[in-house]
Amino acid sequence: MSAVWSKEIIPYSHEEAIAHQEVIGNLISGGSYVVEHEGLYYYFDDIDGQKGLYRIDAEIENKYFLTQAASFIFPDIQFYDNKLFFNLYPGHPLNASSTVDQSSLFSYDLEKGELVELNDEKLAINSFVINSGYIYFTTYWDMGNNTNGSAYRMKTDGSELTWLAEFDYHRGDLQVLNEKLYLLSGFRETIITMNLDGTDIQTYDLDHHNLMIYGDSFFYTDDKDYVFGQPDPYEGGLYKKSLSDIDAEAVELVQGEVVTFTISDNTIYFAAFLKDSVKHQQIYRIDLDGNNLEYIVDGNCPNVVGDYLFFTGADQWGNVGFIKLNGDREGFLTERRFELPTYEYGE
Repeated sequence: MSAVWSKEIIPYSHEEAIAHQEVIGNLISGGSYVVEHEGLYYYFDDIDGQKGLYRIDAEIENKYFLTQAASFIFPDIQFYDNKLFFNLYPGHPLNASSTVDQSSLFSYDLEKGELVELNDEKLAINSFVINSGYIYFTTYWDMGNNTNGSAYRMKTDGSELTWLAEFDYHRGDLQVLNEKLYLLSGFRETIITMNLDGTDIQTYDLDHHNLMIYGDSFFYTDDKDYVFGQPDPYEGGLYKKSLSDIDAEAVELVQGEVVTFTISDNTIYFAAFLKDSVKHQQIYRIDLDGNNLEYIVDGNCPNVVGDYLFFTGADQWGNVGFIKLNGDREGFLTERRFELPTYEYGE
């Protein structure tokens, strides 16, 4: 049975909630694949066979290779305490013995130039978030405990690994908000909340796919016939639901297949099929109430960092493009190339 959430969960107004919370975690439902620190941007690329972590300047012009790394096409990469944290997959020398079902969480020290493996390689890490010196992460499954998926925490140096909870599906996106861990469990079924030490676990049923928390609201997509990447503009949408009044009806912000989205500076950026004539996803932005819809660019997985909107290219799966938020400059960040499949209605 799901717990009843009281209004004390979010004891702030919308503006106060944003000011109090640390907006971290899976705020980009397609993965946070570019981060910024002191005007420099960090990301993964494959240039002339040199696959790994790169740095580029604020003008997106001068690239610098940092370290070899084999990353997933949409890597989670986060900055904390002058280090970058990310998942590495089979192919990295430090991870060469892993199977395709395993990944390892690494840190890269920007000052020392050191790459360090943090977790037991048996843990197939899915998503992670960093808060107050701890890394909170989920696994697709835990082979040691024979569970479908688990939530853990450990210090940013890899010590004090602690199991927190389990959930009933391989997906497990998470956020930290107001000293609570919010965990997406199942495929559009259940949200779990708990204290940061794993105590006081509560659940709430919500029919959703992607979900993130911003201010005093849930924002989530819902497509009952969802198939990743395939257009279906007549089903699903993007919704907003109050955290402080959990029993209130959800508000539909966008009608159509919204595939991924992110929120930055009180603006929602999302990739969707909103027209039955399009073959690729298109990125739009709206305000938090669903008003002022504006088309930006053809692309997938919007990632707003600094002065730029980064996205995976509409015609090159895995190739990261960029456009300045003011619209005066655009191009491609990465040099790798993957073909993006197209779809026709009725097929």
